[in-house]
Amino acid sequence: MNITKIHIENFKTFKGSFKLNLNKGINILVGNNEAGKSTIIEAIHLALTGLYNGKYLRNELSQYVFNNEVVAEYIQGLEQNNTTQPLPRILIEVFIEGKEAPEFEGDGNSEKAKVSGFLLKIEFDENYKKEYEDLVKLGGIKTLPIEYYNVSWSSFSRDENITPRTIPIKSALIDSSSNKLQNGSDIYISR
Repeated sequence: MNITKIHIENFKTFKGSFKLNLNKGINILVGNNEAGKSTIIEAIHLALTGLYNGKYLRNELSQYVFNNEVVAEYIQGLEQNNTTQPLPRILIEVFIEGKEAPEFEGDGNSEKAKVSGFLLKIEFDENYKKEYEDLVKLGGIKTLPIEYYNVSWSSFSRDENITPRTIPIKSALIDSSSNKLQNGSDIYISR
């Protein structure tokens, strides 16, 4: 089983929709600093595990996982109109191929194609609509009202009862960029 494509919307550096086709085997991401290479890897890892910076996103959700421009446009729209605005959302779709997970096959994806995969959504929870509307009427919203958001997974077959534990691909993200030494001397040999 392998990942064939990733689709990301409004996650960190990606404003709007971004799609990347992946090859079987090894893929190499090349680009300038701050182009989104690490963000692609973080998005895949987040969708597979629910972990962001080593912690469960549901417990650590903040507006900083959203694209800054999208959040700024939302807040500016509130200030100009003083009425509810469409709230930003994050979507991460992971397209997979392989015979190991036929229950993930369906057309519940952005392309409406009958393929296997799953998606992670971080979006406004409609159960809080009235409370959110009341908050907007009071005015003064300066940040994304993240307390009204929900994190959920679903398969392309529209099964909304999946979790990272039921996803057939596992992920381990090893990030050495936060290590103290960056020049190769961060490899230690013990005797």
